Amino acid sequence: MQINFIYDASVAAAPAAFKAGLADAAAYLDSLITNDITVNIQVGWGENNGAAITPNSLSTGGPKQDGMGMTYAQLKAALTANATSAADQVMLANMPAKDPTNGGNFYITAAQQKAWGLLPANGTEIDGNIGFSSTANWTFDPNNRSAAGTYDFIGDAEAEITHALGRFPGLQFAPGWYSPLDLMRYASPGVNELASGAPAYFSIDGGKTNLNSFDTAGDPSDWATPGGGDAFGNGYTGRTMVMTQTDRTVLDTLGYTIAGATAPAPAPSPAATPNPPSTAVLTAPKEARILSLANVAFGAPPTQAEFDRASAIMASGGSLTQVAMAFMQDPRYLAVYGANKTPASFVHAVFAEAHIPANVSAEIRDIRSIAYGKLSDAGMLVIASQSTAHAAYMSTLSPVASGHTLVIAPHA
Repeated sequence: MQINFIYDASVAAAPAAFKAGLADAAAYLDSLITNDITVNIQVGWGENNGAAITPNSLSTGGPKQDGMGMTYAQLKAALTANATSAADQVMLANMPAKDPTNGGNFYITAAQQKAWGLLPANGTEIDGNIGFSSTANWTFDPNNRSAAGTYDFIGDAEAEITHALGRFPGLQFAPGWYSPLDLMRYASPGVNELASGAPAYFSIDGGKTNLNSFDTAGDPSDWATPGGGDAFGNGYTGRTMVMTQTDRTVLDTLGYTIAGATAPAPAPSPAATPNPPSTAVLTAPKEARILSLANVAFGAPPTQAEFDRASAIMASGGSLTQVAMAFMQDPRYLAVYGANKTPASFVHAVFAEAHIPANVSAEIRDIRSIAYGKLSDAGMLVIASQSTAHAAYMSTLSPVASGHTLVIAPHA
């Protein structure tokens, strides 16, 4: 990850070490989160996006209000498509079977959308805002973060940056609106706690294991840590605020790829039958859309496993764009498109794989849409797969070449 800071005019009055302290915090998070994305964060000194930091606050931070809403089923599908660790597997296996919010929306930050392929990875829009008290007694020295009578600025900056990334409480900040972190708040095993101010703890196994208790008096996404010492807890003078393993697990299960996280368990060995039927029941048009999308993403039909995974996403309420996100994690996709691509090279490659005749004006439009953050790579794959030109190409293929020989579910 690459964090870029955009400084408000107020930062001109900050101490000389202020920017260096922010750079230290960003460097740690950049090395911790390995998603190939750029996150742009606006920074204030004594204010946050024009709002003054109150005397009883050290700092504030959060995502910019340009995120998107997802249903519970869509969020579960997105987290499944982006699961990269054993912790992710545990969390997904223990997510409630039914939506605990009864139809609420989950706010997904721009940074999370970038990590999940829903926005261009290197978009230049502002993704979050943070601000720091201009009256607190800070220590900016990376070699002396527990100086007596001072607050550890680097640890506090790490906390605020992660708020901007998506570590924030929803808890109906607007009627019917929640955050993904809310799903990991428990009052007891199997019982989510979705009320602000109520006692709750962080758990990834359905509430069976209490990894830390949330604060009930301050920020509900921070820990209740008497004495300090945790970057995600309350600040205390004379204490270094470090990011713990539990802190890293929070970011992991919010959909980011974390360096050093335990790898997911290997998939079970296949059964004796080489191509077991998919458990997801889809209509014929949806099956056809998956096959078309795979042919654009891979330049070839999907394998049975790829098709079954895509079917499961759509059967649980996910969109074709989320299927594209899942395909983008596949090694076959990287073999076709590569990891380091410009908007221009990506669009040219998509046109080629979709068998869309060269059209300079259309390509320029799509290049600009991706470069300016109006269209994600996943969205481009979907658009191309549903184009008239690609449909015509698919109609010329044999059943084997198009993927129609897969053992797919009966049509609904």
